[in-house]
Amino acid sequence: MTNTANSQQKSRMLSEHYTLRKETLKDGSFLYSVLDESGNVIKTRKTGHEYVACCVFDNLFFGKVSLIGKGEHARRIAYAKHVINGDTVKMDRFGHVTDLSKIYSSEERNQWRAYLVALSVIAYLPTENSKS
Repeated sequence: MTNTANSQQKSRMLSEHYTLRKETLKDGSFLYSVLDESGNVIKTRKTGHEYVACCVFDNLFFGKVSLIGKGEHARRIAYAKHVINGDTVKMDRFGHVTDLSKIYSSEERNQWRAYLVALSVIAYLPTENSKS
């Protein structure tokens, strides 16, 4: 993917508005759907858990808004930033250090840049106040 196409894709992802929709199923579980501005379903998830938000282009769902940017979401963001910057990072609990600039090519780092942008695109469940 060229840099121009990559930046156009990033612009499109960030400019579109996504919504998380929740339906209660007969068995008591929930069906979550991420919708774009046109009402097209981007992805769905059936679960027994309650969520308020999710990453549109990744498989991360959040039970509370305060969890966005924490836990696994924060780890993925941090790792993507390390790859993009070509950092040398401690990779495991044994203290093994890896130079990420030697593992990932510049094209792969561009793909990680796109992934970092994708991690920032969040769909929220509408609040009761915003429903008309």
